[in-house]
Amino acid sequence: MRKVITATANQVIKETERLKQKKYRISNKLFIVEGLRAVHEISEEWPIMRVFVDKNAGAAIDALADEIAVRGVEIIEVTSSILQKISDTEHAQGILAVVKMPETILEQLDTGEQTNFLVLDGIKDPGNLGTLVRTADAAGIEAVILLDGCVDLFSPKVVRSTMGSLFHIPIVNGVTQEKFIAWTKEHGITILCSSLHEESQNIFQMTWPLGSQAIVIGSEADGVSEELVNAAQVKFMIPMRGQAESLNAGVAAGIILFEHMRRTLEGLS
Repeated sequence: MRKVITATANQVIKETERLKQKKYRISNKLFIVEGLRAVHEISEEWPIMRVFVDKNAGAAIDALADEIAVRGVEIIEVTSSILQKISDTEHAQGILAVVKMPETILEQLDTGEQTNFLVLDGIKDPGNLGTLVRTADAAGIEAVILLDGCVDLFSPKVVRSTMGSLFHIPIVNGVTQEKFIAWTKEHGITILCSSLHEESQNIFQMTWPLGSQAIVIGSEADGVSEELVNAAQVKFMIPMRGQAESLNAGVAAGIILFEHMRRTLEGLS
């Protein structure tokens, strides 16, 4: 039996609406996921606290809600206006889930042989972060590490931009540079850094290192921090023939990660 809420003043509605603000997401360790495709991608490892559905949403959303209800999740039917109130999009998409944030830490990551990580430094744009997570997922990267200073991973725009990849790949959030560098040393992980440093090699011509690797990418505006560049055992750059000064971080990551995958598949170093 589904619960029905028809009043915008309902406490559950108020609490859910607050999750559009970062401070409430952090204090409650909850975030929202919207839309049929995104909610469908939420794996069972991610606890869903409750799901709101538009009572006039249609068969596909009703079927998904019934699927999720089997997990013991509370399903709440609401009016279109209430769903719009708690939604972060211009037009609510018929279904919205409240999900518990995971507490993944560096020490939980698999650091076996040939394990590859994408490390993000100073990524401020939500759309870029979502694209980077999706690209890492597509390229078969084992985990993503967000260093301190990146945009909020669980903001609604980032969640939407990942297109479901948020739920496919381990992500460690809010790691200090010092802790990251110490962790790589402890586990024998090679740091590769995208940089315009004078020692940087052409990514298409360089010899890629063996073993586990952490590929660091910074923002288009600021690049990777000097501390990380200095800590990197390998520095590389993407050659450009035109007059553009830089590449969007998501575009750069796509080139880098798929060149890495090509080398791996072909057994090249």
